[in-house]
Amino acid sequence: MRKVMNKKKKRQAALLKIIGEQGMVPVKIMASMLQVSQMTIHRDLVELKDKPAELEENKEHREDSDGGTSYNLFQAIQNANEQKEKIGKFAAGMLNEGDVVILDTGSTTNRMLPHIPTDKNISVVCFNANVLLELRHKPGIRIFFAGGIYHPNTEMCESPEGIGFLRRLRANKVFLSAAGVHETLGVTCANEYEIATKNTIIQSASEHILLVDSGKFGRVHSSHFCDMDVIHSVVTDQNISKEWRSILKAAGIAVYTV
Repeated sequence: MRKVMNKKKKRQAALLKIIGEQGMVPVKIMASMLQVSQMTIHRDLVELKDKPAELEENKEHREDSDGGTSYNLFQAIQNANEQKEKIGKFAAGMLNEGDVVILDTGSTTNRMLPHIPTDKNISVVCFNANVLLELRHKPGIRIFFAGGIYHPNTEMCESPEGIGFLRRLRANKVFLSAAGVHETLGVTCANEYEIATKNTIIQSASEHILLVDSGKFGRVHSSHFCDMDVIHSVVTDQNISKEWRSILKAAGIAVYTV
């Protein structure tokens, strides 16, 4: 019994780390990352929402009517998912006839998939297993897939051969994701293995579009992959602060809020 409890505590600690680094990602993705069932993730979230000391650094919170602080984890997940869904849908609407686009790994870029039009002769360059699986049955979409080592926490595939494949391709748009955007420290991600691939897809595309929810601004993660001056436009939610709107405008970056 003690071994089972220790395993659960380790899993819940890993769950908190994922949410702290990447924000509120869909339950099915968290389940894939931790290699457990979605039901297990749901049970863990129910337990964790009653542990405010553990959630304090990772979750949104609200004030109770009596002035105390309680944590509404499910509401935070729902809000974050709604924001990402709107961002992904808007980004898919930026696609034009004959576009060749690269989709970066990330829970926000994934939200584009259901909305990618099938009647515009679009080519999609990708390197995530979940992207390939979702797009493979869509008519009218040509897929270029870069394979390699599979990382279950992001469903990303990466390898020197995959990077070489991406380097030989050219796209007119790349949709990027990030775990943090900082004015001076640049755009960062949570996993070092993402850096080489992200650098390559930026070099292979003429227009760089960053998809991030407003909670990513001002945050810094360990793995830097580009500076802000590399980004041409940002799609985010309406909660972005006036300060960050001004920072992006001063940097010459177009901002779309949804």
